[in-house]
Amino acid sequence: MLSQDLKNNTDNETTSYEKIKREELTEVYIGIDDTDRFLFGCSTNFLREFISELLRSEVGREIFFGDYPYLTRLNPSIPFKTRGNGAVSLHLYTYEYVIDELAEIIRSLGSRIDLGEGAEPGIVILKGTRNSALLLLKEYFVRALSDIIYLEVAEKLIEKLGGRIVSRGRGIIGALASIAHHFVEHDCTYEILGYSLRNNDVYIDPERVYLMNKATYPLTFNNIDPETNKILIRPRLGRPVALGIRGEKPEILLKAVEILKPSGIDEYLIFKTNQATDQHLVPRRLSEAKPYRIGLFEVLIDKEPVVTRGGDLFIEVSDSFDKDVKARIAIYKEFGEAREIIKKLIRGDLVLIGGSVKPLSELEGSDKVIINVEMIKILQLSKKYIEKNPLCPRCGARMISRGSRKGFKCPKCGYIDPLGKKLIEEIPRLGIEENIILKPPIRNMKHLSKPLQRYGKEKICRKKHNLINVSNFYIRQTDVYLKFKI
Repeated sequence: MLSQDLKNNTDNETTSYEKIKREELTEVYIGIDDTDRFLFGCSTNFLREFISELLRSEVGREIFFGDYPYLTRLNPSIPFKTRGNGAVSLHLYTYEYVIDELAEIIRSLGSRIDLGEGAEPGIVILKGTRNSALLLLKEYFVRALSDIIYLEVAEKLIEKLGGRIVSRGRGIIGALASIAHHFVEHDCTYEILGYSLRNNDVYIDPERVYLMNKATYPLTFNNIDPETNKILIRPRLGRPVALGIRGEKPEILLKAVEILKPSGIDEYLIFKTNQATDQHLVPRRLSEAKPYRIGLFEVLIDKEPVVTRGGDLFIEVSDSFDKDVKARIAIYKEFGEAREIIKKLIRGDLVLIGGSVKPLSELEGSDKVIINVEMIKILQLSKKYIEKNPLCPRCGARMISRGSRKGFKCPKCGYIDPLGKKLIEEIPRLGIEENIILKPPIRNMKHLSKPLQRYGKEKICRKKHNLINVSNFYIRQTDVYLKFKI
């Protein structure tokens, strides 16, 4: 039963390097991207099939896992991305003579899959890493998260690193980025995916979803949309992914599945991910805003928001360090109720915005750009003032103007003050405050966007120094586990 499998899965989590001859092993990274098929499959499923092939192969017992599989979400604004713009990778230890076998297994698997028109699968194998390569990989990873990378750039870096391209499509860009992800110390989350070839037979009791959410919150997230009560853990389209639960650590995901008790799911795979981390929001100056680039920009509000008939907001802003650098930001209706707070912004307010640059700005014949906003943090509110006529010193009534530079007259007692001036009065900024973070509803968030409940739960995730048993992340519903005996 799965309940027992889940219990077993938490036992013997890691195996010390000391139990094998480390000096005989070669460190290997395998990256995979763009293996989607129309309404079927994804790169995570391809990886699942590859792991299954490894377990059945003769070399299976000569392969050791250095970490959980990685699911790496990349720049969501790239127009030629796959559905979720996610690449996957494995960190392995094996013997040198096994690497050719690995390449052949994964090549054979790819040749058996009809990917359909438009797919450009990329599969990369990288052996070990030199210290001199770490900076190159980290820089590449940041670019893959927040900028454009061209195919030839990925090819040259793979060659420089001594890597092997098993499948040479556009997907090698993401495949290498997922490998690079292993060398970045950053916040991370985990996701357990359930797979089934019989999606119509999969049943997840809605009541158990609410029970699971209550029992695991806030260590799992994005299970249910709190505004609509819509369940978000069941993918809408495609097979074989039938379930996806995200959380802070693998153990809480196993607990969530145990509470759900879904039927019809064949296998589970747990990934370490950069989802829900805001990792793509790289700090930049407004002058660095280029089409398809994503950034975190500190800006000043130049003009109050303009509201379109459909409810979208457009605001003119300038760089907080260089007021000559201008841009327009867009907050679309999908941002939800938070727009009501954003409407209260005024000239001089200092805000931090995270978002992607809209490429159509190039066609406007202007040096301005349009940034599609997915996050706003209000850093500093400027003071808001209102002018009022002075009060009558004789009776206290509000006076009225006698005309330009003619002073004021009291409409009640007739007192005239030829030297009177308007009063400047500060008014409170109701309904808006400093240091609040505004985001769209979770149903409209991108994979990388960090939900508000994750603030304060960030952690630094580093490469493991122990081997991890495959049964910690690859779980079969009905079969007895095939475990590596290390």
